[in-house]
Amino acid sequence: MRWAEVFYASSGRLLERVLKVAGIEDEPLELLYFYLVEGVDPNVKRKRLLDPWVQTGNFQENNLH
Repeated sequence: MRWAEVFYASSGRLLERVLKVAGIEDEPLELLYFYLVEGVDPNVKRKRLLDPWVQTGNFQENNLH
């Protein structure tokens, strides 16, 4: 748990360095695109435990195909 807190606290600076090395500009739209691409759920079509009781809006499944 301690390393998770350290990583969380420094994640902003770490992201800035990674983006700089990758050649990605620090522009709001570039960062939004980066998050959308890198944050793709690999389990989009996987059945969820709460599916029978909870209706979820899965953005990826509905909009990124």
